[in-house]
Amino acid sequence: MSYSRRVNRPRGYQTNPFPDRSDRYNIRVGNPNLRPEDIHSFELGYAKVWPLVTFTSSVYFRQVNDVVQNIRDNNPDEIGGTISRYFNIAKNQSVGLELISRADITKKFNLTGNLNFFQSYFSNDGSLGINDNSGFNWNGNLTGNLTLTKNLSAQSSAFYMAPRTLSQGKMLEMLSVDAGLKQDFFNRNASLSFNIRDIFNT
Repeated sequence: MSYSRRVNRPRGYQTNPFPDRSDRYNIRVGNPNLRPEDIHSFELGYAKVWPLVTFTSSVYFRQVNDVVQNIRDNNPDEIGGTISRYFNIAKNQSVGLELISRADITKKFNLTGNLNFFQSYFSNDGSLGINDNSGFNWNGNLTGNLTLTKNLSAQSSAFYMAPRTLSQGKMLEMLSVDAGLKQDFFNRNASLSFNIRDIFNT
């Protein structure tokens, strides 16, 4: 059982007040007055280890105060376009279940999987003109590691995020598959890696 508290500071593009016009139909503007997110997490976990399989599970409750979210408005200068600005909304609460497992299929090949299910609630203070929002969300990933030779290894991972509830509407689903090779040199004191991100351009 654990409790933790942390601070999540806004990223540079979220505080940059100059408009990003790289996509004229979706202009993004930062907010230099953003406050850091204040995150409180309560978690109850359970772990079980077998000779070839490790299983970890946890139930959690998380509250984020001063959530940083982008709010979209119509762009009066571009028909069909939007302007996104970042604000601190009141808070977000999430209740969820996370499952993680690693299986050593052979001495040279292992798989690690992760599933995360959670119900999310966004509370807004009304000053931004958006209503409270809530919804069920989930995501998962699967990573495989393969040792090809003493100094050459390969890794592939797949990530999926179902449509996610935001303070204003939903984000579309996301899917990505990555892969890489790593060659070690000089008794593993140096290495060279080759990685491909989002192989299928999804």
